[in-house]
Amino acid sequence: MLLKEKLIEENLYEQVKQSYINANINRFAYNLKSMKTVEGQEAILKKLRAVYESELGLSVFPQSYYYNQNNYVYLCKKLAIEYKVIEKPKVSNNLQQDYYIKEIEQIRSSASYRIGRFVTYIPRKVRGGIRCYKEHGMGYTMRRVKEKFVGLLGGSKQ
Repeated sequence: MLLKEKLIEENLYEQVKQSYINANINRFAYNLKSMKTVEGQEAILKKLRAVYESELGLSVFPQSYYYNQNNYVYLCKKLAIEYKVIEKPKVSNNLQQDYYIKEIEQIRSSASYRIGRFVTYIPRKVRGGIRCYKEHGMGYTMRRVKEKFVGLLGGSKQ
């Protein structure tokens, strides 16, 4: 509360209001979660009930206002305040997914990516062989190596 008074006095509170509220939400949540006794938790909840609307806006601001929404939901549940879970629009996810697919295609078609894949071909194959040996043993790994070499040479499997 003293910090808030100082921020108001310096005409800075409106600029940092959201961060100030979020910092306090996180402090209350941390204190509640780390309190070992029921009496201690009740003392924190009593103080929180006194300031939750006027200082923290738990029933005023939407869930998206809070940086750590898990702490917001946790405190709302502790105080039995209704909150609305925000759902992300599905259209946005599809557009975002399309964007990432195009970006990956651009990266894979770049010269630096292809050169990097060429230079790291042998180390990647060695790493894969070591993984195969660790997971399946020597017999299986040697059969796989033989299959790969036969496939590369264009021969038939025997």
